[in-house]
Amino acid sequence: MAVDPLRFTDEDEAAYAAAGIVRVIGGAEDYAGEPTAEGWMYNCLQHTRDWEQALRTACRHTAETFRLFEWVEVPTDALHLHTLHEAELRRVLMAEGFREVGVTRGQFGRGIAMPTPFYAGLWERTDA
Repeated sequence: MAVDPLRFTDEDEAAYAAAGIVRVIGGAEDYAGEPTAEGWMYNCLQHTRDWEQALRTACRHTAETFRLFEWVEVPTDALHLHTLHEAELRRVLMAEGFREVGVTRGQFGRGIAMPTPFYAGLWERTDA
C-alpha cells in the first residue's frame, strides 16, 4: 500500500496495480486504515503539511518495523516546507514506541557545491 496525495497518470496507476500495490490518495497526516507489519517512509516529510503528524500517523499504523530515510538540515523552499533534524525524527519515533536498531548517516553528493545530509534508520516497535 502507498499513501500519496498525488494522482498519477493512468499508465502509472496501472503499474502500481500490476505490482499489487494499493494506492491511497491523500495526505499522510490524514491516513486512517489497517496497520501494516512494516512502514516505509522515503523523502516524504519535507513535503507534508505537518511533518510530525505525518510521522506519528505512519508510526501508529506500523505494527513491527519502520524504515525511514529523510534528508536533514536542508533549508526550506517552495517544495520543501520543513527543515528536518535527526534528533527530532528520533524523538517522535521513540515517543511512538519504537527503538532504533540500525542507522546510516551520510551526505549525498560529496565533492559538489552543496552536499545533502541524510538520516536513514531502521526501527522496531518495543512491544512487538
